[in-house]
Amino acid sequence: MTAYIIKRFLLAIPVLVVTALLVFLALHLSPGDPVDVIVGPIAPQEVRDRVRTQLGLDRPLPVQFVIYMSHVARGDLGQSILNKRPVSEMVLEKLPITAELGLAAFTLAYLCAIPLGIIAALNRNSFFDWFSMMLALMGVSMPGFWLGLLLIYAFAVHLRCIPTTGYGDLKH
Repeated sequence: MTAYIIKRFLLAIPVLVVTALLVFLALHLSPGDPVDVIVGPIAPQEVRDRVRTQLGLDRPLPVQFVIYMSHVARGDLGQSILNKRPVSEMVLEKLPITAELGLAAFTLAYLCAIPLGIIAALNRNSFFDWFSMMLALMGVSMPGFWLGLLLIYAFAVHLRCIPTTGYGDLKH
């Protein structure tokens, strides 16, 4: 079991590096100049050059990627342009809420899926078996962002039992 876990962990490393590379390249290939976002499009050229040098954007892409990965490996995700705060600090701030929501979703999914699966297995080729199969197929096929929007519409807009955005008390 330990060997299997180590093997899976080692196989995850190249996947993470390739994913980081794809995100890095997508950001660099997207239209627009990040310096324009930081200093504005009408800033003097010497200011633009100074910011470009500070951010390392004057270096070749492979060098930028190696520097980026070395920072990520140390847990340094940089500083937010909008909030002027360390990104790792902002991520850690939201991590407990994200973990709570993930655990709640996981628990709810299994509390629904296991009984549905058992009842469907006991009643093979029945309407309930067909219905649970279609429900499972829809759940697997539907993109998460679309399901999220539908749930927001149903519970927040239509039923008004939860807030549309944010996190906090459900008391009204």
